[in-house]
Amino acid sequence: MNIKSIVVLLAASLACSSALGAEPTIQAVTFKHPDGRSAPAEIYIDGEITPALPRQLAASLASNSIERGTIYLNSIGGDLQAGLELGEFIRKTGFNTAIGKRGNAYGKPTPGSCQSACLMTFAGGVYRFAEPRTFFGIHRFYSRSSGSEDLALGQVLSAAITGYLLRMGVSPSLFEKMVNAGASPQKLSVGEALKLNLVNNGVLPVNWSIVGKGGKVYLQGEQRTWNGTGRVQVACSRAEGMTLTAQYDAEQNTQKIKADAKHLSLRLDGGFMGVEKGALTRPISINDGFLTTTFRVSRNAAYELAGARSVGFAWLPAETCSGLMKPDTHLGENARHIEVSDDQATSCLFR
Repeated sequence: MNIKSIVVLLAASLACSSALGAEPTIQAVTFKHPDGRSAPAEIYIDGEITPALPRQLAASLASNSIERGTIYLNSIGGDLQAGLELGEFIRKTGFNTAIGKRGNAYGKPTPGSCQSACLMTFAGGVYRFAEPRTFFGIHRFYSRSSGSEDLALGQVLSAAITGYLLRMGVSPSLFEKMVNAGASPQKLSVGEALKLNLVNNGVLPVNWSIVGKGGKVYLQGEQRTWNGTGRVQVACSRAEGMTLTAQYDAEQNTQKIKADAKHLSLRLDGGFMGVEKGALTRPISINDGFLTTTFRVSRNAAYELAGARSVGFAWLPAETCSGLMKPDTHLGENARHIEVSDDQATSCLFR
């Protein structure tokens, strides 16, 4: 399909669902833990994406004094421009998105659907969640005519949507799938949404870099997830050999993790290798908000690292053996781990 066909098909009015639903409703659900800490809020938006919805959402968040949480969407679409504006607002304010309807208790939403303009709103979430029964619907935008004004509008919309997806960290291939879909909504599976990074299920891509600190040079991998930010820093020297520093910032939960943590394990491709206490060169402490530990990497661990496609760590409430444990090892609810994955990580570390 050539670009002219694409933009003509896009040059519809900004409404991008042929059969729109009811006016939207916004419901905010808050919850407090037994110790008095506030849990992230749940905000449920159900119905059509309308031009007034961005303003209504902002007002609802302000009136309920909500500054963090997850926005659950259940919508067959609506106004495309409003969908984009809503997504921009969600990203700017740092909220997450998920698909679902309000259930009978906090933390128990029921499955929902997200179609057309709703996908643009969903893409605005920092962390974007979808359970297996989620229905994503995409369809081709169309125009009743193909005049020069429609073509010009289509070009603007094409650039706007593609640029928006790139800013949100979503593959622009989603736009191509929309264009190639028929006039009736077609299902986009959750698996496809994951491949397009429309869904990230609470994990952002890892960032690898070379950093200098305290007279040393490290290879650093950093990954943000919905429950914290993890870092691994690897350094090599004649005096110390290979060392690995594990860091984890769980925000308000960091102190609790420190209190519960008894042992550190290296996490390789989903398996766990216990770190002996004698290998620790730096006890567990909190540094600039990060729970931090440094240990010498044994010859055996270095060998396993050389063949690993992902590397991470875990603070555990019980000791693990020094050999590599199978990925299905049960760690219990108190295990805290972070894993950073990248196909180039091994070559950066060991080539």
